[in-house]
Amino acid sequence: MGDILEKRGLKWEYAVCRMEDRENVLACLKSSGATHVICAAGVTGRPNVDWCEDNQVATIRSNVIGVLTLADCCELLNVHLLNFATGCIFHYDEDHPLNVERDPNTLVARDLDKTFMEVEKANFRGSFYSRTKGYCEDMLRSYRCVCTLRLRMPIDSDLSNPRNFIHKIANYNKIVNIPNSMTVLDELLPFAVELSLRKRLGIYNFCNPGAISHNQVMELYKMYIDPEKNLEQLQRRGTSESHCRTEKQQ
Repeated sequence: MGDILEKRGLKWEYAVCRMEDRENVLACLKSSGATHVICAAGVTGRPNVDWCEDNQVATIRSNVIGVLTLADCCELLNVHLLNFATGCIFHYDEDHPLNVERDPNTLVARDLDKTFMEVEKANFRGSFYSRTKGYCEDMLRSYRCVCTLRLRMPIDSDLSNPRNFIHKIANYNKIVNIPNSMTVLDELLPFAVELSLRKRLGIYNFCNPGAISHNQVMELYKMYIDPEKNLEQLQRRGTSESHCRTEKQQ
């Protein structure tokens, strides 16, 4: 985001405070004279999201207390907050079935009423990480200064980046074959800057159109990146209890 802001010629600076430190957050906002805040902070867990299960207080401090404190300070000072959140708060159910008819060219569901839209609230509570993110998103709906972007399975053009979704699943021992939305950062992050500058509010499913399964991603990986990749050992069938996708609203 810093690189994008630099190229746009915008005046900006990185924060030097922790989100949960209310006094310092207010001081930073006032001293900087900021009119917009972009929040890409939060705990996802290292090496993976299971870390949050054993570090619940630290996860709450960042994903709930920190984000809400930042939003509250921005509200007091009339500063717009663009908050990068997650779509990892849903799972398939009767109203949002796993298998829906899709356009073969775009992979977009033909009946969008069967997909998760921006107005819907989290229904997945299978991980502590997802519970904190779903709770915080619901609380942020009350603020008049916040734009929430639900990212899903972030992908960037650097396949050596260990946080890249493609890099992650290419190095897993097993993957779960569930259709998910994807967020291609190189394509969508410039739009995030525009949403901030225009002070858009509310919740956006900030992902590319359609949904794609992990097996499909790895088949493309084998085709274009590593022809020697053994997909039979990597792939297995998943269940509808796994994290679900949020579709880009058309």
